[in-house]
Amino acid sequence: MYRAKKKEKKGVLHKPLLSPPAFRASQQDIHKVAAHTSAALEQASAQISGNIQKRDHALLRAVEELKALVRQNNLLLQALTRQKTTAAAADTLSEEFKFPMNCEEDLQRVEDLLREKSQEKALAAHLSALGGCNPGDAVRRILRHILTNHFALKFNWLGRGGKKLAFASYKVCNAVRARTFRPATARQLLKTG
Repeated sequence: MYRAKKKEKKGVLHKPLLSPPAFRASQQDIHKVAAHTSAALEQASAQISGNIQKRDHALLRAVEELKALVRQNNLLLQALTRQKTTAAAADTLSEEFKFPMNCEEDLQRVEDLLREKSQEKALAAHLSALGGCNPGDAVRRILRHILTNHFALKFNWLGRGGKKLAFASYKVCNAVRARTFRPATARQLLKTG
């Protein structure tokens, strides 16, 4: 008797209490719902696509800003490195270098000092502190520093014409060329005028 009651309880538990209502949809209703769902999905997809494009644009802008900051930091780091090198080289640079040079005697004094390789390297390091955004700009800054305008008029590159001194033949020219990371070419030196 005990077992029979257990079976009845099992049967009662598995029978649904309420039957679902009968729902019959016509083909038109199904197509309307499908069209509405499709339109809603397309609208949501377009919205998501627009949001993704905005996000991608914002990310690209942020990456470009970071690149610019990295470039700026690299330039600052290079400038600081040059200053440190110049400060160290300033200790070894002879006090007899007096710039700007304004006569041939000053030029000869500098040439005599540059016979020592250590002084030539020290002068190149000193000149590198003058900076410049490109080799041409650096050469202009250096020449303004080492020569007066009046004395600079007495030079050209090769000394042709008989009245001018050949700047290329002096050791100070080598120090100017050694100043840049890539040695300045004769063409770059000529363009600075």
